Amino acid sequence: MASGWYATGCVVARAYHEIMRRRGHRRPGQQSSASDEAKVTFSAPRSHLALWTLRLLLNEDSYQRLSERSNWPMSDVIEALLLPFELAHETAPPKLQEMLETQLRKLERNEPVRDTTLFRNIEKLGEMLGLSPVDELVLAFVVTLEGEEALRDCIAVHGTLGQRRMCDMISSAIGVTSAKVRRALRPSAVLVETRLIERRTDLYTHNGQPLTIMDDLDVLLMREHASVESLLSYFFRPSPKTELTTADFSHVTADLELITRYLGAAMRKRARGVNVLIHGPPGTGKTELVRVVAAALDTPLFEVSYESDDGKALDSEKRFGAYRLCQRVLAKGPRSMVLFDEIEDVFPRQYQKLFGLMTSGSDKGWTNRLLESNTRPTLWVGNDIDQVDAAFLRRFDLIIELLSPPPKVRRRILETHCGGLKLGDDWLVKMSGDERLHPGHIEQAARVAKTIAPRSTDETEQLLARVIDGKLRANGQAAPTRRAHSDACAYDLSFVNATCDLEKVSDGLARSHAGTLCLYGPPGTGKSAFVAHLADRLGLPLHSRRGSDLMSCWVGGTEANLARMFREATAQQALLFLDEADSYLQDRRRAAHSWEITGVNELLVQMEAFEGIFVCATNLVDSLDLAVFRRFVLKARFDPLESDQRWRMLEATLTKLGIKRSRNSAAAFLRRELDRLDGITPGDFAAVARRVRLLGDTTDPAQFITALGEECSFKDAAPRRAGFLAAGPQSRKVGS
Repeated sequence: MASGWYATGCVVARAYHEIMRRRGHRRPGQQSSASDEAKVTFSAPRSHLALWTLRLLLNEDSYQRLSERSNWPMSDVIEALLLPFELAHETAPPKLQEMLETQLRKLERNEPVRDTTLFRNIEKLGEMLGLSPVDELVLAFVVTLEGEEALRDCIAVHGTLGQRRMCDMISSAIGVTSAKVRRALRPSAVLVETRLIERRTDLYTHNGQPLTIMDDLDVLLMREHASVESLLSYFFRPSPKTELTTADFSHVTADLELITRYLGAAMRKRARGVNVLIHGPPGTGKTELVRVVAAALDTPLFEVSYESDDGKALDSEKRFGAYRLCQRVLAKGPRSMVLFDEIEDVFPRQYQKLFGLMTSGSDKGWTNRLLESNTRPTLWVGNDIDQVDAAFLRRFDLIIELLSPPPKVRRRILETHCGGLKLGDDWLVKMSGDERLHPGHIEQAARVAKTIAPRSTDETEQLLARVIDGKLRANGQAAPTRRAHSDACAYDLSFVNATCDLEKVSDGLARSHAGTLCLYGPPGTGKSAFVAHLADRLGLPLHSRRGSDLMSCWVGGTEANLARMFREATAQQALLFLDEADSYLQDRRRAAHSWEITGVNELLVQMEAFEGIFVCATNLVDSLDLAVFRRFVLKARFDPLESDQRWRMLEATLTKLGIKRSRNSAAAFLRRELDRLDGITPGDFAAVARRVRLLGDTTDPAQFITALGEECSFKDAAPRRAGFLAAGPQSRKVGS
């Protein structure tokens, strides 16, 4: 029996002993240590801890259960129950229970004052959330339970508890009816909806206790706060002001106007369940767009927190809880809006070994209600929404995709962020034409450059390019297709040997701004260079993709990339060029895998719906799918240069390289030598011109023609491929 009362008292004493030790109190004979004084522990209200512990011990049979199981130091029991310390060695075991009952009556007769840091903070929170007195008392108990091991032991001794039994024990401890406690802890109650208190289902991993609190909530509520705003900043905070304006989003003027008008009208009508989803690649300015909308509406914007005060990330449950708390608090004030950034936290990707990517979304019913019941308009921001369940997407009123800005806007962003840095106009033109470049890349690169403060224009341009290139490579973005028309001479359509009049084609596209072209022929015949020339002539941004850029290892990934390619071109009114498109033009009857068929099918669907200019280039033609081939309004074959084209291109290239042309007597000989080079293309001239610039070892036309011959010999030595380059009805020799 002696071991029983000895064990029982010390269960409730453990937490109080820690409190007293932190305050400098020690047991007789105990020495303090520097390590003890350095520690910071949870500190519960002393009187309430004693009262709740006594009630659990005496009213819920915890006393008897503990006395049969464990041995504890008597001193801890006495200290925890606020009894004189001298009684630790003087009280006989049979009298301990009577002493505890006397102490309980004393504490209940003089109800402890709730003037402590914990209760003051809970009262502040209760005023903002509309918590009842019972809600506040339940929250105080569960917070104390989380931090006080002795109190937890009084409950854990009863084994695994269900929700109902746990409510009964809380009822006994805090002195209210079980019905009121159950009402405070039902799923739709404020404490649970805001995730201040969470109902656990995996009881066996949590010592059988079905309740817990939000991460660090105990630390938050035990800390003094100068204002309510300081307390609430753990959950949400005012969004920083933006330096951008609507002019910085001129490429999405229609979308910006739609969002602004809708949110303005919704707030005037006090509509509920208003949600806008903005998504797109990282760095495109989605968060800044939301802040611009808030500024345009002259409405305060609040951001839901994604990390705790110590920098620890909040998981999806905690963020959803913070969001519900934010909505409840803001509902009592003037009109406002909410920003929920990084939605990947709450709609994460889920993978299974057998089935690959699965869409996210547990607790669908709860999440759907959350999206339908918000009192303040919410703007949700994320990079990728492919994994978001369709049932959730249906709850968003507007879904806006924000893509990379067009060159004109990109140039203005460069000039804005790089103000004060030395940059040349040619560099600005080049960088603003890089469609991979997003506002986020520019802002971060400019910050690096301004920190380093390079001295010259060249150094500044190289530094910015290096920083930006590193970010693009890290994101797995391929280098842009080379846009230089020719390294040999200025671009001239007369140097292209095509089966159609390219001047007429350019004029027609300039009038219609719509059409589909398929350019095919041997490498180097000028297909890509013509597309770049066409984009410049029409004044359109060029979106160039290689077939390999679109391939994905995921089922459906390639099709999604194809659809995104057309969607981005439509958004920016760009000329879309798919180079090396063989994989998406091949005959489906020859396909060995299902994904080869679905890729061609997706291309057909997107081509039918596309209203801009779409150009494909391929070196093969014999294996093209006839259904795809028919979809192209124009099919143009690009062949090697004719005799006259070769000679004129030689003269233009020599002039550009500064090589003196031969006298008339030698011209005839050089022309005959040039005509002997069967299959020569503009690409061969460009390759030799680059070699001349590199080595500087060619000083006369004869040497240049010799170098052209060597370039052609490499093609002759290469193995023939099936398709256009093989002998057949689609190929012909120059001059035939």
